[in-house]
Amino acid sequence: MKEHGWQGLGRGYEFESENWRLIHEFFEEHSIDPEFSCEFYKTGGLNVALTESEVKLFQETTSSLKKECPDLIKGLPFQLWDEHTCSKALNLNQKTTSSFNSDSDSSLSIKGGIFMPNIAQVNPAKLTEIIASKACELGLKIFTNTTANQVSLRDGRTFVHTTEDHVIEVKKAVIYANGAWAPQLVNSLKDIIIPVRGQVFATNPLPPLFPFGVGFNDDYVIQRKSDGRIILGGMRRKSVSGGEIGVLDDSQICTQVSTALHDFLLQFFNVDKLQNETDSCSIKASAPFQIENHWTGIMDFSLDGLPLIGELSPFMFLNDGQRDNCQIGSVKRFISAGYTGHGMSRIFGAGKLIAQLVHEEVSNILPFSPSRFQSRVCSTLL
Repeated sequence: MKEHGWQGLGRGYEFESENWRLIHEFFEEHSIDPEFSCEFYKTGGLNVALTESEVKLFQETTSSLKKECPDLIKGLPFQLWDEHTCSKALNLNQKTTSSFNSDSDSSLSIKGGIFMPNIAQVNPAKLTEIIASKACELGLKIFTNTTANQVSLRDGRTFVHTTEDHVIEVKKAVIYANGAWAPQLVNSLKDIIIPVRGQVFATNPLPPLFPFGVGFNDDYVIQRKSDGRIILGGMRRKSVSGGEIGVLDDSQICTQVSTALHDFLLQFFNVDKLQNETDSCSIKASAPFQIENHWTGIMDFSLDGLPLIGELSPFMFLNDGQRDNCQIGSVKRFISAGYTGHGMSRIFGAGKLIAQLVHEEVSNILPFSPSRFQSRVCSTLL
């Protein structure tokens, strides 16, 4: 808020609303059954408040958005829920203790929340495969298992070099869409795009417990409609490595985070209800679920929480050790990164915006333009 004001915040919500429209347009244009093809279900989502101060913040935010961005709010449905409505909808275990709200053993007490009906769950791998397939039908070439490690200029021509010793000449534009690894190709971004390791697990199929996705601060949980598995992610604050910030290694599981996720899910459940419905499966009440899969992934957090979408200024390349790279001739460079864990809710809109920028149909758009960090980059060169 301090960085961008109400109009900036409103633009972010507007962008997500546009993303919602574009993904449905994509399904319709290509005659795709979203539920069958990629497990896309409109479920809605609830962001809960665990303290009275968070309830007040929700109320003030929604009130100010209605006042400052009235046109946006008309197309952005949401509902403020009180404590009773949240607890009833989630079928919470009333004996739950909060290992995720704080380090104390105080009882979990959801004070309220914001329910957004235009939120869906999706299988991201299946959706990505569909998008890639449709793009290839239009002539796109995708090089899988290929890492770009350098963009260079030689004799006025721009090249992308890969670790497989391939060299690709660029004719029109380079788009850095490599998430947390963007600073490895553009050094000026190293303090602007920060890698953060997230951790997630999936349970065995379970009976229906709650109908939509739920966000608790930086934690989130959904129950997949396709198979009943619960997907839970978060708990980075339990890591001894400082919240998993700056970590690029996704091959390891953090034990502290894993334990916290397990304990949270056990406490979150209405165990009595689950046990009654799973007696025939001989699942013990002390652990009414099994963890079938556990993994980590690297998110690209931006310095101010908003993505970088737009053309990169030549100034961004002055400290990359190759000063000639700031003279890039006719080939322009763009970036689409820094989604801070919200890529799926923005990426269709981001793709459209990048395409328009490359074809010069629009210019950089605040608050997403990377130019907002130009003074910071230049100051580091002094």
